[in-house]
Amino acid sequence: MKSPIIVICGPTAVGKTAVINQLLQKMPTLKTGISFMTRTPRQGMPEDKKVFYITPGEFKQKISDGKILEWSEYNGHYYGTSKESLDSVGSAALLLNLDAAGSLNIKKLYPHSLLIFIDPESMDQIRQRLTSRGLTVEAFVRRWQEAEKAMSLAPKFDLRIINYQGRLAETIEQVLKAIKAYLGQYPAIDKTPKNN
Repeated sequence: MKSPIIVICGPTAVGKTAVINQLLQKMPTLKTGISFMTRTPRQGMPEDKKVFYITPGEFKQKISDGKILEWSEYNGHYYGTSKESLDSVGSAALLLNLDAAGSLNIKKLYPHSLLIFIDPESMDQIRQRLTSRGLTVEAFVRRWQEAEKAMSLAPKFDLRIINYQGRLAETIEQVLKAIKAYLGQYPAIDKTPKNN
């Protein structure tokens, strides 16, 4: 049986990183993917042992060697998920945090995967969160366009869950319920959430 793949996606600033962090605490049997990026690490960001910053040449070589599961280019930089991520999880479930295009690429390659899109309650919510980040005008516009593109692809996802402002716990519970239902077809997987 194929390993289960769960993809979490959503527009920028919707809170998907918070959702994923909570999922990993509540279901530690989920395994996360290894990512490659050609951009430089953001200042002040904590080190992530599953993100590797490489040159564009190294990235292209990994594509040629078949070592990239899925990839996309954004703002002149390449982002991709290591094929080793899927190979190394064995019978565990793989949890990926991808952009909309990467998510849909995974669905094409692995039709059994579960794509969950985290929706904002409104685009105004996204605008407020982006504004609060103190971005330059250029960065704001780029992130806004990225959010609009993600929202345009959302109808292609298996499931959409709204992350209402101030109600993250409800969002987590809905995502957990969906994951448990999906993992029901994989009897060897531990689907019991931890009580934290």
